Amino acid sequence: PIQRYYLLDIENSTAFETSYSKYQASHPSVERVVIMGNFTSGISPEGENHWVLAGYKDFKGAIGGSDALLTPAEIKTRDARWKIYQENNGGVRMIRSGVRVRLGQW
Repeated sequence: PIQRYYLLDIENSTAFETSYSKYQASHPSVERVVIMGNFTSGISPEGENHWVLAGYKDFKGAIGGSDALLTPAEIKTRDARWKIYQENNGGVRMIRSGVRVRLGQW
């Protein structure tokens, strides 16, 4: 019910999708679900063209991010993988991020 969203300006979407998917697969979690996509209509003056949405079961996971759910050794391993992702992500610029709460299901 808790979601963190990220709006991104990506220069090379193929490189980003490959690198980000590989990074996410390297540390799977039952505590969160991550999906991504791109905008197919409309133009923003900020330049965002892709989005990432991470869903969490509760606020602890959402606010603390993935660090709140990992041991120190897991964080160290994840940080090394994040560095590899950053070197191969195709040029990403964060435009906006935030947290939203799903209040109901229809």
